[in-house]
Amino acid sequence: MKRNRVARRISRFTLRARLTSLFALLLLGIAAFILVFFPARMEAQARRAAHNRGVAIVRVIAAAAGPALEFDDAVNAAQLLQWLASRLRRRGPL
Repeated sequence: MKRNRVARRISRFTLRARLTSLFALLLLGIAAFILVFFPARMEAQARRAAHNRGVAIVRVIAAAAGPALEFDDAVNAAQLLQWLASRLRRRGPL
Protein backbone atom coordinates (compact mmCIF):
# COMPACT_ATOMS: atom_id res chain seq x y z
CA MET A 1 0.00 0.00 0.00
CA LYS A 2 2.72 2.44 0.94
CA ARG A 3 4.52 1.61 -2.25
CA ASN A 4 1.51 2.53 -4.34
CA ARG A 5 1.21 5.85 -2.53
CA VAL A 6 4.84 6.71 -3.21
CA ALA A 7 4.52 5.64 -6.84
CA ARG A 8 1.38 7.75 -7.28
CA ARG A 9 3.05 10.78 -5.71
CA ILE A 10 6.09 10.41 -7.95
CA SER A 11 3.98 9.91 -11.05
CA ARG A 12 2.23 13.25 -10.42
CA PHE A 13 5.48 15.08 -11.18
CA THR A 14 6.41 15.88 -14.74
CA LEU A 15 9.11 13.92 -16.50
CA ARG A 16 11.35 16.97 -16.34
CA ALA A 17 10.95 17.23 -12.55
CA ARG A 18 11.59 13.50 -12.07
CA LEU A 19 14.73 13.56 -14.23
CA THR A 20 16.00 16.70 -12.51
CA SER A 21 15.43 15.12 -9.10
CA LEU A 22 17.17 11.93 -10.16
CA PHE A 23 20.14 13.86 -11.52
CA ALA A 24 20.33 15.95 -8.32
CA LEU A 25 20.32 12.78 -6.20
CA LEU A 26 23.06 11.31 -8.36
CA LEU A 27 25.20 14.43 -7.95
CA LEU A 28 24.54 14.42 -4.21
CA GLY A 29 25.68 10.79 -4.01
CA ILE A 30 28.86 11.52 -5.94
CA ALA A 31 29.61 14.57 -3.78
CA ALA A 32 29.08 12.57 -0.59
CA PHE A 33 31.42 9.85 -1.88
CA ILE A 34 34.12 12.40 -2.72
CA LEU A 35 33.81 14.10 0.68
CA VAL A 36 34.09 10.79 2.54
CA PHE A 37 36.61 8.88 0.45
CA PHE A 38 39.22 11.38 -0.73
CA PRO A 39 40.21 13.16 2.52
CA ALA A 40 41.18 9.81 4.05
CA ARG A 41 43.20 8.93 0.97
CA MET A 42 44.89 12.33 0.91
CA GLU A 43 45.87 12.02 4.58
CA ALA A 44 47.34 8.58 4.01
CA GLN A 45 49.23 9.85 0.98
CA ALA A 46 50.59 12.83 2.95
CA ARG A 47 51.77 10.50 5.72
CA ARG A 48 53.54 8.25 3.21
CA ALA A 49 55.18 11.26 1.57
CA ALA A 50 56.41 12.60 4.94
CA HIS A 51 57.75 9.17 5.88
CA ASN A 52 59.53 8.78 2.53
CA ARG A 53 61.05 12.27 2.89
CA GLY A 54 62.29 11.44 6.39
CA VAL A 55 63.85 8.20 5.19
CA ALA A 56 65.55 10.00 2.30
CA ILE A 57 66.97 12.67 4.63
CA VAL A 58 68.28 10.05 7.04
CA ARG A 59 69.95 8.20 4.15
CA VAL A 60 71.65 11.39 2.92
CA ILE A 61 72.91 12.24 6.42
CA ALA A 62 74.13 8.67 6.88
CA ALA A 63 75.93 8.80 3.53
CA ALA A 64 77.56 12.09 4.56
CA ALA A 65 78.60 10.75 7.97
CA GLY A 66 79.84 7.40 6.65
CA PRO A 67 83.26 8.49 5.32
CA ALA A 68 84.02 10.52 8.43
CA LEU A 69 83.35 7.50 10.61
CA GLU A 70 85.09 5.07 8.29
CA PHE A 71 88.32 7.08 8.09
CA ASP A 72 88.24 8.44 11.66
CA ASP A 73 87.95 12.02 10.40
CA ALA A 74 86.93 13.84 13.57
CA VAL A 75 86.94 17.30 11.96
CA ASN A 76 84.51 16.35 9.20
CA ALA A 77 82.30 14.43 11.63
CA ALA A 78 82.19 17.41 14.00
CA GLN A 79 81.26 19.78 11.13
CA LEU A 80 78.46 17.47 10.04
CA LEU A 81 77.12 17.17 13.59
CA GLN A 82 77.30 20.94 14.12
CA TRP A 83 75.42 21.54 10.89
CA LEU A 84 72.80 18.98 11.87
CA ALA A 85 72.41 20.50 15.36
CA SER A 86 71.98 23.99 13.91
CA ARG A 87 69.25 22.72 11.56
CA LEU A 88 67.44 20.96 14.38
CA ARG A 89 67.52 24.09 16.58
CA ARG A 90 65.75 26.03 13.84
CA ARG A 91 63.20 23.22 13.46
CA GLY A 92 63.12 23.84 9.76
CA PRO A 93 63.25 21.26 7.02
CA LEU A 94 66.67 19.79 6.48
